[in-house]
Amino acid sequence: MARDQLHKDKYVWTENGSLSHTSSMCQKFCADNMAFFMVQRDIAPFLTGFEPVGLFHLGFLKKETKWISHPNVDSLKSSIVVARDNLLEEFVINSCMAIRQRVKTLSIMKVTILSGISFSISLSICFVNI
Repeated sequence: MARDQLHKDKYVWTENGSLSHTSSMCQKFCADNMAFFMVQRDIAPFLTGFEPVGLFHLGFLKKETKWISHPNVDSLKSSIVVARDNLLEEFVINSCMAIRQRVKTLSIMKVTILSGISFSISLSICFVNI
């Protein structure tokens, strides 16, 4: 989805607060390239710490970008932005619906979800439905 196609009243881009994501360089990249980006400290009060929908999008971005050989970091960043811009709204909606069903299934099975697991990835992108 291109920046001008996103509906500001529906989605916000955010990062997960890991050390690599809170660097000023990463924050500037996200603010410059992602529609409606908010830093973790600004949106943290609205999050529960369980951001599984972001994993769907992260998987999509990794799949779209890992097969390309990037000569430098700027090329990788550009590839991530292009892949992110190509996310379809239907994919986002289906991801959200799939997470709801998985959480229901886990609740029925009485499985404990560990929220303390962290993922170390260079750029984590999450949708927060507001």
